[in-house]
Order: sequence, then structure tokens, then C-alpha cells
Amino acid sequence: MRSALRLERTRWLESLLVVMAIGLSVAVLIVTGSVLAVNERMIAAWDDSIEARRLTLGTAASDNLAYQAGADARRLGSIYTPQPRFTPEDVADALRAAPSVDYWYQVEPKPLNTTAWDGRIAGVGVTADYLAAVRIDVVAGSLPTASDFAELRPVMLITRRFASSLELEGDPIGQQLYFEGEDAPYTIVGILPSRDDRPISIREAIVPMAPSATLTELTFAVEDARDLPQAVEELRRFASDRWGDGAVVKVQGDEFLGYYLEDRRRNLAIAALASAALLISACNVMGLLLSRAARDTVRIGIARTLGASRAAIRRRVLLESGALGLLGGLAGAGASAALLRAYNTSLASDSGNFQVQFALSPAVLALSLALAIGLCLVAAVYPAGVASRTSIVAAIGSA
Repeated sequence: MRSALRLERTRWLESLLVVMAIGLSVAVLIVTGSVLAVNERMIAAWDDSIEARRLTLGTAASDNLAYQAGADARRLGSIYTPQPRFTPEDVADALRAAPSVDYWYQVEPKPLNTTAWDGRIAGVGVTADYLAAVRIDVVAGSLPTASDFAELRPVMLITRRFASSLELEGDPIGQQLYFEGEDAPYTIVGILPSRDDRPISIREAIVPMAPSATLTELTFAVEDARDLPQAVEELRRFASDRWGDGAVVKVQGDEFLGYYLEDRRRNLAIAALASAALLISACNVMGLLLSRAARDTVRIGIARTLGASRAAIRRRVLLESGALGLLGGLAGAGASAALLRAYNTSLASDSGNFQVQFALSPAVLALSLALAIGLCLVAAVYPAGVASRTSIVAAIGSA
């Protein structure tokens, strides 16, 4: 390998051009593969979320239902009816008519201003079924009880990090927070684990609230997403019996998951193009080695007269090709690390406060390096055979 690297130094310009071509292809492969790895994690997290198993019963007035219920809702099932409001009786009847449904819940964003924190808390009002559906386990305290909802008692669940930021004295469970515009203080009943101990917002909290007497939409969920079609069918029959021809069941497409899948297809296409470019670079390596074999007949002939075997000549050409692949792969790895670092920096400075960080995937890095070296070695098989078959007599005669 050392002799192969020395040979590359003597022909640095042509070697540099080949290494740059290989490095560029490898960099694109590594960056694309790293983005795909993040994409796959996001899809997996999505499939495990409540959004993958929810459906919503809304009214005809809910023109922007997809956004009210969450634009990222996967396979969102919606029932539009002419009835302007739903009542708690509608909820009970729907649950009886749709045994496939496991949960009923509401999620209602509610900004809260508190004197305990210099700013606004992104509160989310939910029912008890929602907390069960998302499988929340409290770190301290407890989940709200049925009596909290029945008596409209203002209680609050907050994240562990937010609880620490409040700097409350003693145990936060049972302490009260006062909010501007609220009739009564909210009592802290439970502490939730922060998402990776880094919540989306340090001010986030979950504020359980009892449902109002009339509702513009009802949200249901199933424990297993495979039960969702059956639940939709049961609710379709229920809505048809209750509201006749005015009831329409619509299962909407998934916007965010569709974006992830489209992003996956786009990245796979880029990876395919980068692989084709890497294959072309390997062909360039073959041409380079054939050219060198033709130019080096005298040197090869002298090596043969000094006792070098045909296997040794083949091995030298293969090592030379492997060195080109290794140098190109390492150059591509360095370039991809710089590209991902620059991309993360641009995301961090974005006003949207994008939280995803892209990092080199060890598996993608190893695969890309192996692919670069492997293709170069395959490309060198024919030139190595040509070089090893060089005639000693012809080589010395051409000198």
C-alpha cells in the first residue's frame, strides 16, 4: 500500500482529479444517506404516535378541520354533518356505536400568561382519555382524576424542565400558578418527563380542561392503527343513522407523512444518481490504470526481470486502485461532514427554530467507503490483468 501511495504522489494531478470525482460522489452518498436515516426515524416515530390512530368527527362548519385537528394527522377520518354542534350525548352514543374506538379526547391549545414566568405558556387543554392514548407516565404526582374534570377543577401537568425553571420552593405538586384572565389558579398535580429532556418550548405545559357543553368536533383514537378502518366504518353507520344523508365520512390523506415519504423518494433518487456518478468514477479509474499500464510497460518489464511475478504486478495495480478509492472515500467523508455541519448551522439560525440535527451515520459512512473502494478494486481487475500479461521481451524491446 505504501508503494501504491508513493506512485500516486508521482502522478498527483491525474490522481487528484480521480480522487475529487470519487470524493464528490461519496460526499453526496453520505449526506443523502444521513438525511435518509433521520427521515426513517421521523417516519418510525410518526407510526408510533397517536396521529397514526386517530379520527375526527366534525361538522360542516369545520372548513379548516384538517388544521384544527392537526394538519399532520395520519389517515385522519372526518365525519362532516350539518349539525352545528355536538353534545356530550353524541359522544356517548358514538362510543356505544363504535366499539372499535378505544379513546375519545379533545386537544385545545390555550395560551396562558403567568406571573411565575416572564412570558406566555403554550398550554394545551386535553381530556383524560388523551393522556391515556399517548401513554403518558408522570414523573411525580399523578394524572388528573375524573373528579377534576367533573368539577371543572383547574389543574395542570407541566414538564420536568419547566417545573425546574419556575424555581418553586419545595415540592411543586400541589402548588398553584396564577394566570392573567383566569378566574381561579391552576394546581400542579403532575410532572411529566420532558421530550429527551429538551421540550419544544421551555414554556410548554399541559392544562387538562373539562369539555364544553357543546363541541364543534369530536376526536377518537384506537389502540391499534390497524383497527382504524373498522372504527371509521362504525362511525359512518352511526353518523348516517343519526344525521341521514347530511352525514359524510371522509378519511383524509396524511400531509406530513406524505411529505416524509416524498422526501424519502427524492433522497433515494439522489442516492441513485450519486451511485451512478461513483460508478462512472470507477470507470475513469479503469481507464486511468489502463493508460498507466500502457505507459509503464518498460517499468513492468524491468520488474519482471528482477523477479516480480504476475501476481505481484496484479497486486500492485489493485493496491493502486484501492488507494484511489480510499483517498476519494476519505475526501468525501470530510466534505460530507462539513456540508452537514453547515446545514445544521443554517437550521439553527432559522427563525422557525428547527430542532432536527443531521449527523454522519456510521453505517452510511462505512457503506459509502466500502462501495468506493470496492468499485475501484473491481474496475482495476481488467487493467491488472493487462499489466500482468506484459511481455518481458516486448517491454525491454520498446525501451
